[in-house]
Amino acid sequence: MTALIRYRPLRLALFLVGLALLFGIVNHYGFEPVFATLMRAQGWWILGGLGCYSLALLLRSWKWHHLLLVSAPGSRRRDALALFVLNQALGNLTPGRAGEMIAPFMIRQRTRSTVGGAFAVLLVDRFLELNFLLLLMVLAIVYFLSTGAFPDVVARGSFMVLLLLSLLVAMIGAFSFSERTAGVLLRGVKSLSRGTASGMVHSMCLKAEREGESFYQALKGYKTAGVFPLLVSLTAMAWLLELLSFIMLVNSVGQIPFMIIAAGQVLSFAAGLVSLVPNGIGVTALSFVFLVDLMGYPGAVATSGALLGTIVNFGLVILLAAIFSFAAPRVVPVSEENR
Repeated sequence: MTALIRYRPLRLALFLVGLALLFGIVNHYGFEPVFATLMRAQGWWILGGLGCYSLALLLRSWKWHHLLLVSAPGSRRRDALALFVLNQALGNLTPGRAGEMIAPFMIRQRTRSTVGGAFAVLLVDRFLELNFLLLLMVLAIVYFLSTGAFPDVVARGSFMVLLLLSLLVAMIGAFSFSERTAGVLLRGVKSLSRGTASGMVHSMCLKAEREGESFYQALKGYKTAGVFPLLVSLTAMAWLLELLSFIMLVNSVGQIPFMIIAAGQVLSFAAGLVSLVPNGIGVTALSFVFLVDLMGYPGAVATSGALLGTIVNFGLVILLAAIFSFAAPRVVPVSEENR
C-alpha cells in the first residue's frame, strides 16, 4: 500500500494505462462518431448531472462534519468540506485510493482531533460507503441476470469483485468494532513487517497501537451521540444523487434506459475500485461501455457518456481540491493532551 502512495513511476504508469484504455475505447468506436455525439450533448442535462454530483459531494462532506464533531469538537462545516474534498482528490490520484491513508494525518494537522479519532472518521465513512456499494452491486447483478444478456464469464467476474469488496468490508468491520480482532491484526502485520523493507508499515502499526484508545473512544462517541441513522441517510442520499448524476450525463448524449445506466455504473465503479488504476480511469469507462454494448445500445453513446462521467467525477474533485488547497482550513494548535 505504501509503495502505491510513494512510488511515483508506478502511479504514473498505472495512470497511463488508464488513459490508454480510454483511448482504446474511443478508437474502437471511432473518434468521429464519439466526438460528434459529444458535440450534440444537451447542456441542461450536463448541468443537471454536475449539480447532482456536487450535491452528493456536499452531503458526504456533511457526513464528515458530523463525524468530526465527535472526534474534533468545534469543527466547522467548511473545514469538513475542505478536508473531505482533499481526501477525495488524494484517493482519485493514487492507485487503489491508497492516498486516503494520508487523510487522518491531514485531519490531525488541521483540527483538534487525535490521529486515532481521525482514523475513526475515515474508517466509518468507508465502511458505510462500501456497504451501500455492496447492496447496489447485488441489485445490479440481479438486474443484469434477469435480462438474460449477462454472459457467465461476466457474471463470475462480477461475483469475484463482490467477494473482494465483501472481504474488505468484513476486515474494516472487524478492525473497527472489535478491539481484540484489531489487536491480533496489528500484531500480525507488525511481526511480518519487522526486519523487512516495510519500515513505514511497522511504524504505522506502532502508531496505531498508541492511538487505539482514542480510535475506539471516537467510535463509542458516535454511538452515544446517536449519529449513525443520520450517517446512513446521508450515505444513501449521496449514492442516489451520484447515480442520478451519471444517468443525466449519459442521457445528455443519447437515450439509454435508466436501469441499464444505473446498474452499469455501479458494476463499472466497483471494477474501477478494485483495479489499481487511479480513480479507475479507463477501467470504469471500459466496463460501462461493455455492459451497455451487451444490452444492444450504441457504443458511441455509452463511450461519450462514460467520458463525460470521467470528466465530472475526476475533474470537479481535482478543481475543488486545488481551490481548497489555497484556502485550506487553518492549522489548529494541538495541546499536549491531544497528541
